[in-house]
Amino acid sequence: AAAVAPVLSACPRLRELALSRVGSVGDALLGHIAAHCPELIGLDISHCSQVTDAGLGHVLAGCPGLRRVTAEGCVGVTDRVYA
Repeated sequence: AAAVAPVLSACPRLRELALSRVGSVGDALLGHIAAHCPELIGLDISHCSQVTDAGLGHVLAGCPGLRRVTAEGCVGVTDRVYA
């Protein structure tokens, strides 16, 4: 995930991002996505075991146009984050 952060910083107009099954993806990277990818509309973080409600909450707040989130298998993500 550390290698992905600089790339994301250079792509503020990124619209879709698939990180499914990338074991190193966690809340810190999601915070980076929220800060640097405001035009994101689709995010797949399925089976990223280090992701929690806090990290996904940052993305939901920082990417107002986000329409599709796939978080299947993220044991740290609950329905409360979408409330």
